[in-house]
Amino acid sequence: MVIDMASIGAVAGSLKAAAEMTKAMIDLRDATTFNSKVIELQGIIMSAQSSAMAAQSDQFTLLERVRELEEEMARMKKWDAEAEKYELRNFGGGTVAYILKKKAQGTEAPHWLCATCYTNKRKSFLQHTADIPRFSVFSCAACKSKATVPIRMSPESTWG
Repeated sequence: MVIDMASIGAVAGSLKAAAEMTKAMIDLRDATTFNSKVIELQGIIMSAQSSAMAAQSDQFTLLERVRELEEEMARMKKWDAEAEKYELRNFGGGTVAYILKKKAQGTEAPHWLCATCYTNKRKSFLQHTADIPRFSVFSCAACKSKATVPIRMSPESTWG
């Protein structure tokens, strides 16, 4: 029996081709798995980036709110310091207004503050708007409140 070297070569070549095909199939399977994992990883990264952007947006919103609250707190402290200089005075007949305490008068001109506006943390001056028999009328330009006081009363008369 004569061994046909060409047949053996063909068998060897076929086996080699089959091995290469098997390796290529394994590589292809590994590449598909790899690509699948790459896509999965990209999804995870995109989700993390989205979460990071949402957290950054939330942080910006919180920082903005902190800034607003700090501004409001500063306004409240400023109002509290200003309000501390005044005291409520009853002028009779249900009329009240805020006047400067004696120790706070300094160089400010005599004035009365509207009680309604003062309660709402707003400094609004009562202005003399009319005289009627035996009374003077003072009005608030901000809230339109009116204070009717005996004609002899004025901010100057309550000063000091």
